[in-house]
Amino acid sequence: MGRPKSKNPRVICHTIKLTVDENEQILSEMAAFGYMSFARYIRDTVLRKTKYKSRGKVKDREVLNRVDILSRRIQEIGRNYNQVVASYNRLHQARALTIPIVDEHIHRLELLTEKVYDLQTQIIDNIDEMSTINNE
Repeated sequence: MGRPKSKNPRVICHTIKLTVDENEQILSEMAAFGYMSFARYIRDTVLRKTKYKSRGKVKDREVLNRVDILSRRIQEIGRNYNQVVASYNRLHQARALTIPIVDEHIHRLELLTEKVYDLQTQIIDNIDEMSTINNE
């Protein structure tokens, strides 16, 4: 089963010409924001969908991009955390829990919690770094 068809598909195509310098600037900003697709970057920037301002110091954007990446990792860990809890609940309902199984689930949850704590610390450090850069 494929992806459902869009109710508002993108069917219009535009061509633009850039100088070498303009192209390098756009590619640099795309990399700073973590974009892989030129078209998506242009759409988001022009339609103001991007989370970041298109102006400012590159260092600021790089820090914001790092914070965004760390936030996504925390979301991934949260999904893993939910999977462990769901597994525990299934076993509990089936009355198949034993002390080693409970200990294993608790250990996995503790590891995930440590990862979240470490990533949150990195985010705080990145935000502190960003405010230091802005104050210079």
